[in-house]
Amino acid sequence: MDAFAVEEARQRVGRWIEDGQSVLGVVPWMFDEHERLRTALAAAEGDCARLRDELAALRATTDSLLSDRAEVAEMIAAGLNKVMNDALTRLRAPVGAARHEPAEPRLEPSYS
Repeated sequence: MDAFAVEEARQRVGRWIEDGQSVLGVVPWMFDEHERLRTALAAAEGDCARLRDELAALRATTDSLLSDRAEVAEMIAAGLNKVMNDALTRLRAPVGAARHEPAEPRLEPSYS
């Protein structure tokens, strides 16, 4: 090996040492960052599980309310149908066949 090659190898090794020191200086920060991210991940997973449970409960409540609403709508429709059918039956009846309720007897005042 000639002197030029030795000097070039020495410079290359010097740069590697400098680069290695700067890289090694980052390693503790990387471990700290890794631990911080693991803690944040665990918290996010816990929140996600809690929100999944809340969502399931809200869906069950929504389904129940929608079922109740449909039941009420059917009850109202049935009531309206009955009222309309009764009204139409009365309207279709001949005029003379209309029910007359007996009038309550009226007492005439006596002037004696």
